[in-house]
Amino acid sequence: MRIALTGGGGFLGRALCSAWIARGARPSDLLVVSRKRHPLLDPLGVRHVAASVCDPDALAGAFRDADLVYHLAGLVSRAPGDADRLQQVHVTGTRVVLEAAATAGVPRVVYASSLGTFGCARRATPIPHEDGPDAEPLVGQWAYYRTKLEAERIALAPRLHDDLRVIVLNPSLLLGPGDVDGSSTNDVRDFLQGRLPAVARGGVNIVDVRDAAEAFVQAASGGEPGVRHLIGAANLTVSDLMSRLSRLSGCPKPKLSPPASLQVLASACAAPVARLLGKEPLIDPETAAMAQLFWYAEGRRAQRDLGFQARELDQTLRDTIRDLRSTPEYQSTA
Repeated sequence: MRIALTGGGGFLGRALCSAWIARGARPSDLLVVSRKRHPLLDPLGVRHVAASVCDPDALAGAFRDADLVYHLAGLVSRAPGDADRLQQVHVTGTRVVLEAAATAGVPRVVYASSLGTFGCARRATPIPHEDGPDAEPLVGQWAYYRTKLEAERIALAPRLHDDLRVIVLNPSLLLGPGDVDGSSTNDVRDFLQGRLPAVARGGVNIVDVRDAAEAFVQAASGGEPGVRHLIGAANLTVSDLMSRLSRLSGCPKPKLSPPASLQVLASACAAPVARLLGKEPLIDPETAAMAQLFWYAEGRRAQRDLGFQARELDQTLRDTIRDLRSTPEYQSTA
């Protein structure tokens, strides 16, 4: 099987390439499509072609011989100033990738959406379901989730004029080893380095990147178009997560847990001062606001249709801690 991947150099993309190779795929049958080369993929021996997800001609050429396309490309940013870039990468990019795949005659695209398109609430219960309404009333205020939701709607829409099948997977917060950019594990890193001043009042859903990658492998032949497939393992409060991290790492859990509104207000006041002094704020206001919500979800379609199974949460956290502590960046600040 010949496979093309947008975003193949990211945390999930590298895990997915490794998962396919472990299953016997030839590295030469994996083609990473991205604007720049990712040196971390070189040891795997996969091929690379330079192309933007917004360039239909380049993508159609890259997809010409593919039996399967994974659309993983995305921009992780909580900065309000990145709204236009997020719109371009997520929304325009998804539309162009699907059209290019159809033009190239690719039979199947697996699209990486997000739990956050539906799994977000002000309270811990009831837990949102993958077949439930989207979370736009809450997440629409942030450009990242607003554009991921718009892109998901494009991927879920019926394909009326071609035979392309689009399978949508919704991973939760990815943890595990190998996140060299820190886009998913940065909160764990900040905990280990004592940079989190307080315990947020919200909750998260976590999944091991290696387990998520296996689900994406299974989506090459399984899954149902037009519906979400939750790729998530455990719902837990931020307080519970910090307690587990403290037990496994030996690092102290923050003692403070002010009301949610006070945490958001404090961040909004402190962030401009920190930037004025040329420093990065401990917690930006967007992150502080998100941390007070419950990013919970439930749904069993991935277990039923993709054979998705999640490993024990402590093992994921233990491996994440070990991996972060092994990096030169962490050791230089320890």
